Amino acid sequence: MSADSNTGDPSFEDELETVILTAFARGDAIEGQWDIEVPVSSAPDWTITVEKRLSEADSPHEPTFLDD
Repeated sequence: MSADSNTGDPSFEDELETVILTAFARGDAIEGQWDIEVPVSSAPDWTITVEKRLSEADSPHEPTFLDD
């Protein structure tokens, strides 16, 4: 992970990667779309889309997560 060059804090991308990888490791369904509405009129609302893509090195195998 890289740090923000101005603050030394993890960047947005680093924090997002951590959230995605942690959810994946728990077996959570992480593909989807979410709308975030900010209650401040001067701030924008956001739509977040997460979708899986296989890298060229990945196998086409789809793992099955087991329930506890």
